[in-house]
Amino acid sequence: MKCELVQQEIPLYVYGEMPAPAEEIFEEHINVCLLCEQELKKYRAFSDAITNAVEVPPVWLIAECRQSLSHLTRESPKRTHIQTWKLNWDWIFGSSIAFKVPLGAMALLALGFLVARLMPNVVPSLGSSSDGEIIYAGLISSVRSVQPDSSGHVQIDVDETRRRVISGNVQDSNIQQLLLAALRDESNSGVRVDVMNVLKDQAGTANVRKALLEAVAHDPNPGVRLKALEGLKRFEADPETRKTLSRALLADSNPAVRMQVIDLLTSQKDDSLIGMFQSLVQKDDNSYVVQKCQRALQEQNASIGTF
Repeated sequence: MKCELVQQEIPLYVYGEMPAPAEEIFEEHINVCLLCEQELKKYRAFSDAITNAVEVPPVWLIAECRQSLSHLTRESPKRTHIQTWKLNWDWIFGSSIAFKVPLGAMALLALGFLVARLMPNVVPSLGSSSDGEIIYAGLISSVRSVQPDSSGHVQIDVDETRRRVISGNVQDSNIQQLLLAALRDESNSGVRVDVMNVLKDQAGTANVRKALLEAVAHDPNPGVRLKALEGLKRFEADPETRKTLSRALLADSNPAVRMQVIDLLTSQKDDSLIGMFQSLVQKDDNSYVVQKCQRALQEQNASIGTF
């Protein structure tokens, strides 16, 4: 490889984004070329200086970036085997390379630095768990699994620069913040179901109840929505809860969710729901949902149809 090409690829090597075959050729060149070795050392020193200078961005920024990345990943066209083979071939033998990955990494570092300067009161950690362990928000990239036990403790397996396990009481505010952050990760529905299974018994906390309502209204996985509904059973008389449930009854595509919503709404006598139930009797495409609506109307001495 030519020195010019090797030096162009140094950012990819430093950030670990170079394919294995190209990495071997790169390292062989670095081992015999003093000039390129010096350039690599300079770039690493520059990268370390930026990393040490940048404060940890707030957890909300990380969550938004990860959600955007998740959406972009799902929307990106998939490469064929031929396209992947050609990409690796071009990489090894010197074709032009798009430097979006290292530039994107540098942009995120710069953005983190800017946000930290504009928001000096943002604390770079979630705090510490009830076990005294500090939870650094900026180092957590994703939550892999959630395992509660009968004592009220929960173990959260997270990815940082390395994966580690954080444990603490589920009522600990810092543990709850980490669980709530996991709910915003649309890429792992299994973890969101596990989180809901833990948080459904903590709905007395305002921010947890808000997260349950948000999940009922917007989570793409019906299992998560059903778990959230379980947590809202004690709050079926709350006006905000009933408003969210009414919207879900009309908009949710899953019949199991709609039936659970009907059960919650009908636990409180509410004549304002009669028109909605009458409409669903005529329009809903699921016979079980229709039967539940008919039963609710009968219990309120209302007619089945609209006139």
